[in-house]
Amino acid sequence: YGPAQPFKGLNINGSLHMTIQTGVLIETLAALGAKVRWCSCNIFSTQDHAAAAIAKAGTSTVFAWKGETLPEYWWCTEQMMTVPGADGCDQLVDDGGDATLLIHKGKEYEEKFAKDGSLPDPNSTDNAEFKCILQLLRDSIPAD
Repeated sequence: YGPAQPFKGLNINGSLHMTIQTGVLIETLAALGAKVRWCSCNIFSTQDHAAAAIAKAGTSTVFAWKGETLPEYWWCTEQMMTVPGADGCDQLVDDGGDATLLIHKGKEYEEKFAKDGSLPDPNSTDNAEFKCILQLLRDSIPAD
């Protein structure tokens, strides 16, 4: 199907363990014409050599390295979902639901901001990961 380019013009973004197997998936999607942006769905599962191979090939954009901190992890997720020159992705592969959570919470807080100008408060929770999410949303919503 490569010559037919069935995914030409599609933005396919993913949050899935950045392993050699995922690298093959990314290469396949790109070979079929997709513009691919990827991050890992787990701070410990990235195989750095797999992420480096995708980055070196230059056919797709990857945001992943083993041992990301929580703020780095959520930054990578945001970068994966940010498609330059487009209004988001056409298809999202999301193992674990973190990217989907960010989309839903982003929509929720964008609506609150539009309604009353309020932004999420990272200090409203004791959960370290949710603090990162709220801070990321707080920093990005006014810029949208």
